[in-house]
Amino acid sequence: SHAQIASVSVRALLPAALSESSGSVFFNGRFISHNDSGNENRLYEVDTATGLILRTVHIQNAVNSDWEDLAQDATSLYIGDIGNNRGNRTDLKIYKIAKADYLVSDTVLAEIIHYSYADQIDFTPNLNKTEWDAEALLSLDSSSLLLLTKDWVNRSTKAYSVPKQSGTYALQPMP
Repeated sequence: SHAQIASVSVRALLPAALSESSGSVFFNGRFISHNDSGNENRLYEVDTATGLILRTVHIQNAVNSDWEDLAQDATSLYIGDIGNNRGNRTDLKIYKIAKADYLVSDTVLAEIIHYSYADQIDFTPNLNKTEWDAEALLSLDSSSLLLLTKDWVNRSTKAYSVPKQSGTYALQPMP
């Protein structure tokens, strides 16, 4: 198989308010992004032609501990508070926002999907030497998200299936 080569050009630079842009989706004709750890609990809609922020949406019941990625399906947006550089987080979560709410209000409430890794037993902080630091979140099918870790130890990744319903889950790695 051959790689497909495409012509890529800069359309607009990201605004300063998104200087740590970490996850993004394209929804409702807009580029939507958020910043990485320690920043505000907000989603930003950016005009792809000008790079200007057109709208900011506050996730009222969320904290940006370490937001890494953004995913979507037909009805919801999912913000992955999944970063875990030290491998010691016990508050990992995914915020689920109904698109119907997102479209009509600049302040929304999220459902919360709490999770832990069933195969993690040691929570000793060890910066950039952990197997449980997730970076990517994808919508897999109608009932599941796919979480991908960045395994600093083995230089590999593990995949975990996460239910799309709010709750608390101990995730097993996929075979």
